[in-house]
Formats: sequence, structure tokens, C-alpha cells
Amino acid sequence: MPRTQTIGEQLVRSDALHDYFRQGPATALMVSIVSTMVSLRLWAIAPHDEVGLWVGSLIGLQIVRLLLSLGFRRRERSPEETRNWGIAATVLSVCLGLVLSLGRSGSVVTHLFRTRYSFCSYWAASPPEV
Repeated sequence: MPRTQTIGEQLVRSDALHDYFRQGPATALMVSIVSTMVSLRLWAIAPHDEVGLWVGSLIGLQIVRLLLSLGFRRRERSPEETRNWGIAATVLSVCLGLVLSLGRSGSVVTHLFRTRYSFCSYWAASPPEV
């Protein structure tokens, strides 16, 4: 049987979600700008379809973040609805992390660490000896 939260715990969760969604529009804008800049740099060295899929996925998730942020601001929430908003925020964060970090060999993410244009090119070419 799930444990019931105290009023204090509910308020803390609500405040944390409020902060998360309050930052949503600014975060969505920044991630969209940075991912577009990175994809423009990668366009010359990575497969175009992968770069397009990567930046499109990131921008699409930012649109979802923006819509969730707007929806969160406009509604009064019960404790159960606050829990659902928390789940939505967690799922969104996991999806963003997966898009940013996962990739097969030869993917956009791999190109970031294997090209001469990358700040990690030295380490990718000659890994440190252990």
C-alpha cells in the first residue's frame, strides 16, 4: 500500500515542479538554439539524416516542454494531479537525456567526440594510458 504524503511533502513537491515548469520556456529556447548551432557545425561532417533527426528530436521535445510548462501554469492542481505533472516532467527529462546521449557508432553524438572539430579530438585519437 502506498504511503500517504504529508501536507509538507506535497507542498515541497509542488514547489519543485513549479520551479521546473517556470524555467521551461527559457530552457526550451536555449536548448533549441544550442542544438541548432551544434547541428549546423556537424552538417559538414556527419550524415545529414542523422543530424536532422537529432536536432528535430531535440526541438520537438522542447516544444513538448513548452506546452507542458504553459499547461502547468494555467491549471490549479490537486495533489494527485501534481503527482501526474511530476511523472510527465520525469518522462520528458528521461527522453531528453536519451536523445542527447544515445547513439550508435557513426551517429551524431559519436561525431562530436571523434572529429578534429571537437574539443575532445585529442582524447578520441589517442586515449590516455592507464
